[in-house]
Amino acid sequence: MERLIERLNHKEFKKLVPSEIETVILPVGTIEAHGPIPLGTDSIIPTNLAAEIAEKINALVAPAVNYGVTHSLLPYPGSLTINEDTYQAYIQDILLSLARNGFCSAVILNGHGGNTCYIRNAQIEVWKATGLRSILIDWWDLVTDVTEKVYGVLGGHAGVEETAMIMAIDKSLADPKLFDKDEVYVIRNGAYLYPNGGTILLSKENEGLPEYNYDEAKVYWDKVKEEIVNFLAPVLNKWRKQSE
Repeated sequence: MERLIERLNHKEFKKLVPSEIETVILPVGTIEAHGPIPLGTDSIIPTNLAAEIAEKINALVAPAVNYGVTHSLLPYPGSLTINEDTYQAYIQDILLSLARNGFCSAVILNGHGGNTCYIRNAQIEVWKATGLRSILIDWWDLVTDVTEKVYGVLGGHAGVEETAMIMAIDKSLADPKLFDKDEVYVIRNGAYLYPNGGTILLSKENEGLPEYNYDEAKVYWDKVKEEIVNFLAPVLNKWRKQSE
């Protein structure tokens, strides 16, 4: 079955929603510097995750929101941003429109921490207006246990976990020859830099650096998908039963 909304025609959509499918996944990210991996990392990862988990949770996938709220990395080349109020209103309007089209539940699969608070605000407003149930997932945060089990460390921005996910999607986008140690910055609590001190942001010195083992990256990708599905499935099932 086709799961991408943009590839369905309106009659196919009408047949599916909500009688056969009541859940939609909305991938969201931003465009910003990520060391040697793509500017679109924060969008590429949730977009590909959404496509692969949709069947497992019986959902359709809405077109991704590739622009987001970029702050401390905005001065680096290629980084783009949306005004915070504009972004929240845009996400809110998308969710309202998805609700109007018959979806009962929405999964917002987020790849960028700068978006989180604005999406959460939009979730509340849309629920008050329509009753749309929604789950916001910051994927990297939900799967910290998986990252520690596979790599033995916590990652960071453009670190081991994002690099692994990009490599699993397309290993040509994670070229170890492009890695530059000078782009690594270790974040210190109580210190706020603008622009940030690098585009690879870690919480501990030399912990969570990118790795370039493709087989290990594929294992990580599969475990991340499994973790997200295992979290979502019972929540969505509970909501479904509550509405019967």
